[in-house]
Amino acid sequence: MKTGSVANNIDIDQPLTWASTSRLILDAQRSVIVKKPVTVTGSGALTIASGDGDKHGEFITDTNSGSIQFWDLASSLIIDRKRYTLVGDLETLAADIAAKPSGLYALAKPYDVASDGTYKTSPIETIFEGRFEGLGNSFRNLAIKASGDEPLGLFQQLDETALIENLNLFRVHIHAPQPTSENNRYMGGLVGKSAGTLRNDSVSGKVIGSADESSIEDDGGLVGLSYGLVIRCHAAVDVTYGAYSGGLVGVQQYFGFRGGIENSFATGNVSGFGYAGGARGFAWRVEYLCD
Repeated sequence: MKTGSVANNIDIDQPLTWASTSRLILDAQRSVIVKKPVTVTGSGALTIASGDGDKHGEFITDTNSGSIQFWDLASSLIIDRKRYTLVGDLETLAADIAAKPSGLYALAKPYDVASDGTYKTSPIETIFEGRFEGLGNSFRNLAIKASGDEPLGLFQQLDETALIENLNLFRVHIHAPQPTSENNRYMGGLVGKSAGTLRNDSVSGKVIGSADESSIEDDGGLVGLSYGLVIRCHAAVDVTYGAYSGGLVGVQQYFGFRGGIENSFATGNVSGFGYAGGARGFAWRVEYLCD
């Protein structure tokens, strides 16, 4: 099955399900936008071609109502000529990234992290260098209670090559009650420390730092410290304590013209000991020269 490639955009505005082994190809000159559930109940495959990928079009899922779900993890998923590995749970994703940090992964269907128990550190501790495609699906009820100074979030840290998009996190609860040492601690619902790109992601829940005013913490609903890009993201996270606290980003750091927040917003409550803001707690720019 293949859509015509003459359309500028393809909007999936009605639920779509198929159980055959056929491959559905969504081929648009610009963007493919999924506004309703798409479900592959058999061993079928899906190819999404959105213009020239990041240049002239993109693949987008509506964070409120759109998603793509695969019932068979062996199904094939190709997005803009890149083949993704489907994962069904958080433990598998963490193991896959540890084995190949630069890999391409996609969440096949929603997963309730409550069955994992409470984590003592970030579930994904490996510095991520690849792409993670949420497909509009969600991780629910992630709980972390940690005592160290390492970055905290679903992902501990993103390299500048990393991309996380179309992912929803519901009812995140991250708590670091112990004060930091001489090191900064970065906490965010999705990522602790990010040099990569977060696009079309959403988070709800709580991020709670240490009640010790001497602790140095960058706490954000989405990401603690970001010197990458945040694009079309939303956080409904209550952020408590922290030297730098933001509903979306704790600290936004710019290197020259790189990094920034675009078309994103936060709706959670924010409080802190130092700098606090609805979207970001603090921002600063570092100028540098390139060869």
